[in-house]
Amino acid sequence: MRTWRVGTFSMGIALLGLGICLLLSRIVKIDLVTVMKGWWPVIFIILGIEILVYVVLNRKFDSPIKYDVFSIMIVGTIGFVGVAILSLHSVGLLGKIEQVISSEVQTVDLPTFTESVKDVERIVLDTRQPIKIETTKGTNLVAFGTIRTEIKKDSNLFQRMENFIQSVKVDDTLYITVKEPPSTRYQSVHQMDVTVIVPYDLPLEVNGNYQEITLRTRKMMGDWYINQTSELNVVLSQDNNVTVIAEKVNRVNSESISWEIEPYDKDTPTGYNRSIKSASYKMGDGTYHLFVNGAEHVQVVEEK
Repeated sequence: MRTWRVGTFSMGIALLGLGICLLLSRIVKIDLVTVMKGWWPVIFIILGIEILVYVVLNRKFDSPIKYDVFSIMIVGTIGFVGVAILSLHSVGLLGKIEQVISSEVQTVDLPTFTESVKDVERIVLDTRQPIKIETTKGTNLVAFGTIRTEIKKDSNLFQRMENFIQSVKVDDTLYITVKEPPSTRYQSVHQMDVTVIVPYDLPLEVNGNYQEITLRTRKMMGDWYINQTSELNVVLSQDNNVTVIAEKVNRVNSESISWEIEPYDKDTPTGYNRSIKSASYKMGDGTYHLFVNGAEHVQVVEEK
């Protein structure tokens, strides 16, 4: 007569039931994690029922309970995985793991932003991302670009313009903010490429927040201010009459541009971390001014 060991029946039922659930999940498209969250408590119920049945059937023989250790280990492992999944779900980590698994790296077009500058006398641009600025003879400020990031399939997060750009008009000044894109603690860093096109005949003030800025001017008929940028690349067309004045910068390009440079005095306090007090460069008549205040590197190129 064969000996019945507690755990053998439970493991068979557990594996059979789990296999059926997994098969149904493939047929009716139920998520595997959802199956595990609902299945694991049943395993312990089956094991408990088997122990009770064994005790009742063998009570008259007064025989001790015999366990199939291997089978119980298999059942316990399945149950442990279920408990782990439930624990991750309770603290919110399971959703993050599912999001990472279902996401993919894509380069997505940002929604185009257009704002009329009618009755605007000044534009203030604040950016938290590296940007490119170009000029136009039109009467609208336009911004567009792309973002490369991990996004969940069918997500419309990056289709909403307000997630990236904010505009506020106060009196005769238009304030534009290029925001940091929405992200989570477990998400990789976004790579944004944003271009802002502004009318060439309006004064512009840019707060760079130590981001890299590329400025390409076909024509410039107003005074512009660039504050706090890590690197400023300026491309000037031959039609410009601009004087570039850079203060508190570390380096300026000197290979193709003749700057007039004023260094700090030798007895300047050591707290200053900029090596150049001011540098200026004039193109054409130098009628209009591009003021740069605080930059690691300023590079000016004349477009042929």
